Amino acid sequence: MLETALNAVLADPWSDAARAAFARAVEPRDPARAELVTVQLRLALARRRGARGAREWRRDYARAQALLGAHEARWRPALSLADATLRFGRGFAEMIACTPAQLERHADAIRAAMPLLDLVLRGATAQDLGTPRFSGLRSLDLRRNQLDDAAAAALAASPHLGELRWLDLSGNRVGQAGLEALAASPNLPALQWLGFARNAAPDPTPQVAEEQGVVHFVELPQEGARLQAAHGPRAWLARPYPELADPDPETYHR
Repeated sequence: MLETALNAVLADPWSDAARAAFARAVEPRDPARAELVTVQLRLALARRRGARGAREWRRDYARAQALLGAHEARWRPALSLADATLRFGRGFAEMIACTPAQLERHADAIRAAMPLLDLVLRGATAQDLGTPRFSGLRSLDLRRNQLDDAAAAALAASPHLGELRWLDLSGNRVGQAGLEALAASPNLPALQWLGFARNAAPDPTPQVAEEQGVVHFVELPQEGARLQAAHGPRAWLARPYPELADPDPETYHR
């Protein structure tokens, strides 16, 4: 029963219901793990509803950190990736930070061991960005990789990013041609948030500010309006709802 519940999570990493079923299955054997799943499911739901920072959220966050501090070592999937970083969400390691070479070499083992949704790549080049290893991802973090227009064009042309909600290209060297390719791409239908600060081209995304924990929409730059006029509506260029101004990938779950 427990193996069946685990396989259901691996088969559908997006599903909250599969993780709740795993919590029920694992509770007799490992009540702390069941509690982590339950608590982190509540945290993820609160994020998506824009309630991050509320008293209940802070209480659950503290409890999740305590559980991870006590038990994370035995809950981490067995992966032979030196220096790779994992992060837990909804009770499982669902984020990994690694190099493109590590991803290519260990992709099958990663997918078999954890419900991978969020990927952080360091040292990536344009040649690394068309890989089918990106299939099914919710978020892709490519900050500070010195990526240029060719890299942005590779992302825009990839047929493997149809589930991607969140993409961070901040701190790269993407210029106007790369930005145009992203805005024109039909291959990013689910993308809701783009990090584009500190690139060669100006940031066209909606600008927001936070005051006393509350996120406020400030403005949509003219470049963002122009791109939408040229290429059609794009969620990542539209005025965000306050609950979607949080740059945490878990906010952009569906």
